[in-house]
Amino acid sequence: MKKIKILFIAATILFVFVFNCFSESIVMEKESVDKILEKQSYLEKKIEELEKQLNDNSSKTYKGSDISILQEDVEEVSERLDIVETKTFLDRVQITGELRLLLESWHSKDMKTITGKKTDEHSDEIWTSTLYLNLRSDVTKNLIFHSRLQYFKFWGDTYYDGGGGHDWDYASNPKKEGYLHVQRAYFDYFVPNTPISVTMGRMPSGGGGPPDELRYYTTKKSTWPKLMNDVESDGIILNLSLEKLTNLDESMIRIAYVKLAQNYVQYKGIYNYNDSRVYALSFDTEIPGFNNSIFWISYLNAQDLLPIPDYSLPSPLERKTPLPKSMGWLDLYNLHIQFMDLGKFGIDYFFSAAYMTIHPSDHGTIIGNIPVVTPQGVILVENEFGWYGDKLSGNLGKNRQGHCIFTGFRYELPIELLKNPCIGFEYNHGSTYWAGSVITGSGDIQNKLFTNGDGYEVYYIQPIEQKNLFCRAGWIYLDMDYENPMFCYGNQQKTDLKLTRYYLLFDLKF
Repeated sequence: MKKIKILFIAATILFVFVFNCFSESIVMEKESVDKILEKQSYLEKKIEELEKQLNDNSSKTYKGSDISILQEDVEEVSERLDIVETKTFLDRVQITGELRLLLESWHSKDMKTITGKKTDEHSDEIWTSTLYLNLRSDVTKNLIFHSRLQYFKFWGDTYYDGGGGHDWDYASNPKKEGYLHVQRAYFDYFVPNTPISVTMGRMPSGGGGPPDELRYYTTKKSTWPKLMNDVESDGIILNLSLEKLTNLDESMIRIAYVKLAQNYVQYKGIYNYNDSRVYALSFDTEIPGFNNSIFWISYLNAQDLLPIPDYSLPSPLERKTPLPKSMGWLDLYNLHIQFMDLGKFGIDYFFSAAYMTIHPSDHGTIIGNIPVVTPQGVILVENEFGWYGDKLSGNLGKNRQGHCIFTGFRYELPIELLKNPCIGFEYNHGSTYWAGSVITGSGDIQNKLFTNGDGYEVYYIQPIEQKNLFCRAGWIYLDMDYENPMFCYGNQQKTDLKLTRYYLLFDLKF
């Protein structure tokens, strides 16, 4: 028995020594870990047997110190196993992150109130923090899981509700400050021996779509171009690779189904609205001869979009009738072209365009307490409002057409002393009935792609620590041609509104 005990101790010490020598240079497979666990279980059982023998009168010749030695050896093996298990987990789950600290200042001129009076507003200093945690797990060769968690916070204890209760309100901000928010959670399954793959879950959209990677000094974070879809959504995408058929790199046809809103509490009678569904078809490819370029063309159909909730109505307006089941539907067409490092001169360029046809419902919402200025003074009236129309004007349910163009460039300055900083410029124009809020979100206080008018942005990117830390200083100016004090209820109104925003962003990637 003593020889067996010594043999156990020697085998354990030898195993620990060998494992210690090679654990830093190899990745252990599951089968190896299973064998180690079996060995540990075997040693523990032997310890139990020796302890029983120690308590048995016939085993008085064995000392407790011998048992202690074995226990210490097994504990050491357990510690090594903890390291192996942690390493195995980290090998399967890749964790990266990003922390954004943002200082903003915005000023508005000639903002029109509900009574038609003009006012100037401003906020000189707004600090926010946004934390992203990106998770990826190569579950198998053909199955990959992706997730992105987000934490958003205004500095201080200010209450914030994100401007609304739907995903499309603020694609890059949670509904309430300080909340941990699951921005994405989906998997990609590549069907073996076929050019087909499926994406399912909380979709890879909502912040970071082309061309956002230019101003955020990073790689592409979303599948869809920003002007086509920048909202968070849940759905399914069927992807068909055309590389072998077309000899075009990164060429793909995508068919998407999204459930934008789902009335899963209809039985409670709270609000009997229709489910909102989105169908999309797209083709994208890398342009031959231009590495990392993008050519994208797509069509999107959104059915039964939800009416605007009560909290979007400015005071003293009040809803007098139940909300309709649907605000209407729309068709959206999008083209996006993007080049990186054109001519090897450090110039990145993009052009994006969208055209939409809006089909509003001919049943709107009756809203009361509408102040109207008359020679006799201000009176309160009622009217039935729909998407870009109202009953008193006689255009309730009238179809509308809108378009938007979005273009810009980024240039990397060849100044090695300053770590090759970048300057950038972006311009966007939205027509009278461009409903950018329906398909574009924003990580900014003011969503410039919702502008019915012209938007300009100039920025400077200064790398601080390689690609891991940079700062961006920028200026945004919006010259509005039309605005709607009720979001998109009722007719668009001419305006002289000007919005100016200054910001300083620090972005840490880890």
